[in-house]
Amino acid sequence: MITISNLVLIVLLIMPPIFQLIFGSKATNPSYSIKFWKICLISLLGLVLATVLTVLLMTEIIKQSGSRDGLPIAGIFILEAVIGSIMLVMILIQLFIKQRRK
Repeated sequence: MITISNLVLIVLLIMPPIFQLIFGSKATNPSYSIKFWKICLISLLGLVLATVLTVLLMTEIIKQSGSRDGLPIAGIFILEAVIGSIMLVMILIQLFIKQRRK
């Protein structure tokens, strides 16, 4: 059970940047049907949703272990802030590429 929850945490953490990387790169092409800003919005909302789900899952894991320490939740917030910063850099790079193609 612990390994499944750890796997879910990892997948939730890396899903939004992977989505942005794949579909954001496709959206920089002018012939792609979905707009770039929609991809960015979906990606950023996915990051917020993944953060909430990860914190809820981490809270349940902490409760099941019998611990009262909230430090892992602070670590999740810091990790999500780093992932969000990386996503913003990816968005800016993709936006620059899109402007250069026009």
